[in-house]
Amino acid sequence: MAASAKAETFESTIPAKPDFSVQLPAEAASAGAFNIGVRCDYPPFGYIDAEGKNVGIEIDLAKALAYYAFGDASKVNYTCVTSANRIPNLITSKVDILIASMGYTEERSKTVEYIPQLYYTYYIEFMTTADGPADFAALKGQTVSTVMGGVYEPWFEKCMPDVNVLGFSTVDQAFEAFAQGRSIAIAHDNTVLPGILARTQGNKLSTDHVAPGYIGMAVRPGSGDLTTWLNEAVVALNNSDFYVKSLARNESKPEAQAALKGALAYPGHDMPIASAEVSPDASCDFIPSK
Repeated sequence: MAASAKAETFESTIPAKPDFSVQLPAEAASAGAFNIGVRCDYPPFGYIDAEGKNVGIEIDLAKALAYYAFGDASKVNYTCVTSANRIPNLITSKVDILIASMGYTEERSKTVEYIPQLYYTYYIEFMTTADGPADFAALKGQTVSTVMGGVYEPWFEKCMPDVNVLGFSTVDQAFEAFAQGRSIAIAHDNTVLPGILARTQGNKLSTDHVAPGYIGMAVRPGSGDLTTWLNEAVVALNNSDFYVKSLARNESKPEAQAALKGALAYPGHDMPIASAEVSPDASCDFIPSK
């Protein structure tokens, strides 16, 4: 009789610990756990489940780092952050690492130190009602809701200043404004809106998108060996199917899974290193969506 296959555990989805070129800094190692700022309103990347636990793809990333560092995936102290307060929380040492869906931009890199290896890609799009505007050009003179502190408000200010932007602290608040008819659309990115679309009725995504960019972790400037250690950990995870398995755990809708898989790192879908070439700061071009 054939032996039954072992059930997959979270730890079994983490690739083998890399041969780190540096030691985890003594201060971080002696703490016994990482203090990480994460999103709590951003499914499937970081959110709170029905049991009040932090879950999501970026939460799984944080747990994998803890497993590499301490041999225990639970050794993480989570602090919920928003787009607006995540960098202040890092700079004031309320957290030591940000894994908070933060797009790489040259401007932000002057304030924080990005882990060089980025780990997923995004682009700005919008969701509207079935009879709403089809593309970005049709938003002229309209009101759009979005999240403050991200790339969205600055992009509209620079590229479409004739759009009235309502900024909110969370995705849920921005969506509520759209659902109440206070905005004609909710502008965000392709890592969030497909999941909302799959769970609502009578809506559609824009036929074009803008400002492609990449997401990375961040630490305080001058973090030295911590930056190197984290970068080598992310490279190991990027070169495995870790994120794809995490997506399957954290997003139940097949149509959203299909839309999001293309944003994640996995073998054959390489992510770049943080640099001016992958910063969306100056892009105002409209790109047809597939």
